Amino acid sequence: MRINISFQGRKRTASYDSFPNNEFVYENWSAKYYKTVDEVREAVESFKLEGREIFSLYTCSTDYDHNERSVLYETGKLDDSWDEDSERLKYAYTYLPKKARVKRGMRIDWPFVIEFKGGDTFEIDVGMEPELRMSMNRIPQAVYVPWQCSTNPEIMFSDVIGKKISSVRIDTRVCERNPCYGTEYDKPTEIPSGVSLIFENGSSLRFSPDIDYLKITSLNRDSETKTVSWESIRHGVMTWTDAHLNRLTGYLAKKGRLMFGRGGGQISRERIV
Repeated sequence: MRINISFQGRKRTASYDSFPNNEFVYENWSAKYYKTVDEVREAVESFKLEGREIFSLYTCSTDYDHNERSVLYETGKLDDSWDEDSERLKYAYTYLPKKARVKRGMRIDWPFVIEFKGGDTFEIDVGMEPELRMSMNRIPQAVYVPWQCSTNPEIMFSDVIGKKISSVRIDTRVCERNPCYGTEYDKPTEIPSGVSLIFENGSSLRFSPDIDYLKITSLNRDSETKTVSWESIRHGVMTWTDAHLNRLTGYLAKKGRLMFGRGGGQISRERIV
């Protein structure tokens, strides 16, 4: 299926995979699986990512690293006695201090897409570790559904928007067993442990497998995970609490059908007061 697309003055014709009704279906994605270091390296070289400038980011996946409990744990505000349904946990999350620091990262189970200036897209996901699944120009932005994505990647990784890729590094490690299934290799084997897009200032965006999840991490030039204030990314994170707590009155809905504000509107796709 060929689609003519205009990207704010940037025009190209893309041979996207077919997703009827703009609904992403994993089986319709034609990306190949790459299991060895050589396969990953050869694929990445064929994509010619060096010199490309990042224009936008998107995914249809939930971010499993930014629910109420994980955010509170990361910022040191979690009380281990609170269960998932605890009102104290949800209120602590809602009123988390603006200056609290969180890591720039996501953990997802659907493809992550980078759109470059000029319109080309790079798509990446994980099969079962150490498999990586990658493609170019296969997933159109039309399949991006905001209410399915609990963290906006453009806000979480705003630090990489506009950056130009100077090089791509294939990260590896040596294992005696398959990291997912635990079966022994015939001999210690080097496996792909990630793909890092390195920018001109030495910082990088790293993609790595975590069983069957894809981890995305923004790193500084010392390969340390970047942090950002909660205030800076708060509007890009949407949890159950964000949709069901009325910040003006402090009322927390007991049932899922009662929603408030931006989060409620995002989930219901209706105007919420």
